[in-house]
Amino acid sequence: MIIGYAHLCAADVEAWQAGATTWRRLAEQVEDRVAEFDATAAGLRLDWRGTAADAASVAIADLRELTAACRGPIEQTGRLLAEHTDRVAAARRALLAARTPAEAALAVHAARQSDERTAVALAELTASMSAPCPPAAGPVAVREWWRGLSKTQREVLLLQSPERIGGLDGVPVADRDRANREVLRRERDRLSALFESLADDRHAARERDRVERALAGLATLADRLARPGAYLLGLDTAGDGRAIVALGDPDHSDNVLTYVPGMGVRLDGHLGTSLDRTAAMAEAAAAADPAKSTSAVLWLGYDAPDNLLEGASSGAAHDARTALHDFQEGLAATHVGDLGEQSVVGHSYGALVVGETVRDLGLRADDLVFLGAPGVGVEHAADLHVDPATVWAASANNDIVGLAAPSLRQLWLEQLWPRYMGDPMPDLWHGHNPADDGFGGHVFEAADNANPISAHLAYWDRGNPALTNVGRIAAGQESGVSSPPAPES
Repeated sequence: MIIGYAHLCAADVEAWQAGATTWRRLAEQVEDRVAEFDATAAGLRLDWRGTAADAASVAIADLRELTAACRGPIEQTGRLLAEHTDRVAAARRALLAARTPAEAALAVHAARQSDERTAVALAELTASMSAPCPPAAGPVAVREWWRGLSKTQREVLLLQSPERIGGLDGVPVADRDRANREVLRRERDRLSALFESLADDRHAARERDRVERALAGLATLADRLARPGAYLLGLDTAGDGRAIVALGDPDHSDNVLTYVPGMGVRLDGHLGTSLDRTAAMAEAAAAADPAKSTSAVLWLGYDAPDNLLEGASSGAAHDARTALHDFQEGLAATHVGDLGEQSVVGHSYGALVVGETVRDLGLRADDLVFLGAPGVGVEHAADLHVDPATVWAASANNDIVGLAAPSLRQLWLEQLWPRYMGDPMPDLWHGHNPADDGFGGHVFEAADNANPISAHLAYWDRGNPALTNVGRIAAGQESGVSSPPAPES
């Protein structure tokens, strides 16, 4: 603010003095609250023992630290305002008593200097209260940055910037989950208010439908998160929406499976089905090795194609590569102790996402699993730059995606005709079929279905050997994976 003669003459010094007093009293109230936390903690230690008591003591200590951290900045704000008030009051008295223009100008200059000095001090104080920005050097650097923050700094970030922390690979799962649950709460409130505001607008029918679908998707997500052992590792309601959900704690499970779904899956569509599939794979892994825990993660961290025209393009897969790569690196960075089997399962278009990521950026995974793939962006398993022995694929003999040939000639000569002869279908939209023996990886058994579309969606049905085999791979029990039966002669 530019202070002139009129501003200084009209300055309400008493109001500023009252403001400074209010800040000092607030600091005293914070100190009283800290003392109450101390008294409560001492009382709990006298009368309460056990695991729950220990957890309560930790929670109280965290709240005490966060509250106590506020006292200094509040007290300093009051002091800065009080000092500024005194200087302005002195300058105002000097102006009113001035006998010459020079004396008046000197008084105004003193008020301006005080205003500028106070503004700089308050800005520096605000900056000192903010937690530093995360590094852009990858999940390992983020992990070390997060560990280096104080509890207060982490609390500030979780409270003030949950959308940033919730999507940050390298932040521990529990903290990401907490941040994203807050994002979920805020988004449900925001979209509910938006839906209500559109209720009487007959020109906003399309937008109202979009908001209603988004709310339904968030309700599905909230319902799943209400169950024990679910963690929300990512959420974005923009566009078709994105969500990353872990069933089981990836930071503390022996094994971690990441599932990348395909075309048509979005926050407001097929999310519940994808979560059911993720749960089925976790159960299959537990059945394969009951002695080990496996966390299964639904990674809908990309904008999946909505239709066949979009699915014929590799654009969405190309755009998803960095996000999937960093997510897998983040899982490894935050895992506590040795990580056993880390596997990635791609279904349909999701297989192409996995394949292109592995091919171009590499991917933190011990095993790659492709189900009903339209190709994975390469002609041979070795082109993925991984050991072909770690590449697994299955496709039902009558999976509808087997018809996704790049030309009419191949559609007839290599798809429809061999389909009825029971031969493999090698050439698809996005490269060689990984479930063909010529691809060079392992091919495992999957059940057929009378309906070609159902065949593409049935890999998670109970009794389908594909589900059992995926569980064995995820649990590190590859020796038990079953191969497809030999064709009838």
